[in-house]
Amino acid sequence: MSPTPKFAPVVAAVALLFAAPAWADTATLDDALDNMAASTAKEYRAARGQALGLASANRDHLSALAAPESWTRENWPQALSAAALLAHLDDPEAVAFIREIPGMDPDMYLRKRVPGPNAYRALRRFGERAVVPLLEAQVKSPDDFPFTTAASHPRLDKEQIPVLRAQERRALLQGLIRLLGQNFGDVRGIPFLLDVLESGEHDDALRMEAAASLGGIGTPESEAVLTTLLSSSGTPGFLRHGAALGLARVPTQEAQSALVARLGVETDDEVRRGIIVSLGVHASPAGWAARGEEFARRGATVRDAAGVLLVEIFAEAPNEPERAAAAQALATCYPESALPGLTAVREDTRRPADLREAAADLLAVLDHRLAR
Repeated sequence: MSPTPKFAPVVAAVALLFAAPAWADTATLDDALDNMAASTAKEYRAARGQALGLASANRDHLSALAAPESWTRENWPQALSAAALLAHLDDPEAVAFIREIPGMDPDMYLRKRVPGPNAYRALRRFGERAVVPLLEAQVKSPDDFPFTTAASHPRLDKEQIPVLRAQERRALLQGLIRLLGQNFGDVRGIPFLLDVLESGEHDDALRMEAAASLGGIGTPESEAVLTTLLSSSGTPGFLRHGAALGLARVPTQEAQSALVARLGVETDDEVRRGIIVSLGVHASPAGWAARGEEFARRGATVRDAAGVLLVEIFAEAPNEPERAAAAQALATCYPESALPGLTAVREDTRRPADLREAAADLLAVLDHRLAR
């Protein structure tokens, strides 16, 4: 029975009264998320505390804000804030884990034969659940991580503490960079990795690792970034090398084409060797097969093309290090298409004896791997 016109305004007002708190909560939550996105350290924790009080009643809203399509260069701080709230609500074990990462305690890592902190091994075992809590800690409150202090480890020399803290900070960042490259198709890591690449605040090795991890994500966006880095002569050599390592992990024929194109014009010997090795890694059958039958079929085509090209590089290399890189690449992807070319090199008496001997050794390696 519908209300009479006389009571309709009263019913509408009551309905609005009961609906208003939900609207208000969403609006207040959005304000708190904006505060989280714009703040760090103490201010961030305060904003997160306010938002957590509203989060349980607005899970669908948070899930939409934290969806993969929200992790763009412009919006990823908001997406991270929403994802962090969901992690604190639904996965407190992961939030707690990143504060007690095995391998980051000097009482343990200083006992190793090669002492030094390491976060990635434990993060890899814990897996994808650590991504958001670790991104939150690294971006929003990096000083909250329990790095070594004189108070936490009074038995250590005071002069040693700053050195260990610096090593631990780097190990934690390196662990995050590597973890982000572990999850194929997980776009949440792209904005952070691009920041590491472009900021200039990090050492060359970490920026190279960021490029490699972009390739591990393997999306069209990350492939386009890496192709641009590799193809530009204005890119520093170490980043061209890193881009090659990244493209080696992108399962497309276009990635192979980008590597081949750059090799044709690259003049830096170290980068050339990196590209050659990357061609072998890219053509390795295991990486393609791990993504399913369709990828395995595409990978077979890539592998055949790589075999012919790598034999040519091996036979015509201008120096021994480049030839060794080609041999390493061939051993990595062990393509059957390389066998005729290597056999021809081995049998060609016009070739230098050491090259023919190297071809024979490489044929034995490939025959062994193909027979397995």
